[in-house]
Amino acid sequence: MFHSSDKIKKVKPWEYVKIKIQKNPLYTVKKYKISSHKLFSDSHVWFDCSMIIPPDIRKISEEFFSKYELIVGRHNYRKVFFDEIIDWYLEGKTKQFCLETCYKLINAGVNFNNFVPTLSGIIFRKSGKSIDKFNEEWWKLWSLIEHRDQIVLGFAVSEFKKKLIIDDMCNIYHTYKKLGTYQKEANKRQLHHFVKKLNIVLGQNNKLKATAIKHRLL
Repeated sequence: MFHSSDKIKKVKPWEYVKIKIQKNPLYTVKKYKISSHKLFSDSHVWFDCSMIIPPDIRKISEEFFSKYELIVGRHNYRKVFFDEIIDWYLEGKTKQFCLETCYKLINAGVNFNNFVPTLSGIIFRKSGKSIDKFNEEWWKLWSLIEHRDQIVLGFAVSEFKKKLIIDDMCNIYHTYKKLGTYQKEANKRQLHHFVKKLNIVLGQNNKLKATAIKHRLL
């Protein structure tokens, strides 16, 4: 799958489908990645470009789909939703951007406790009404923020029944990129200050307790 601004070298035996840009390139890619049932009528696997597709992918898929409808990888180091928000802040994203992301999800009634930290680079989806509904929920959440699809994937995954979460998905399929780790915060006071600001936005019902992110504060 590629859109009109991509420059690609076609390799056999792969089939290539050209899609039109809708709204902007990011929106277009996310639409087809998340709402995959609108592009594929049968079961399918999404691979980000950082992943290496194994030669026995058909066999692997058939084995997975014989038992499960959704197969994703557990995130290799994040444990809660706020881990990524914290990483954004420490990587230099503006405080306002981080807080607004949380605020949009709160206004939509998202429960931050119903979250599975997952990777979005490889996703196995078995065709059917359950996956259609899963994709629609993921798309609804992504449409609230329109940037990172992985950060809201965990909410949709938490509600899905017939799923398999693989702890070492990236190690199995080998990424081109090195697996990440937590940033080593030199200034813990900076993080504590940000969490206080975050809790003002979250309010009493969603207040982020220190125990939820103690792995970041120790």
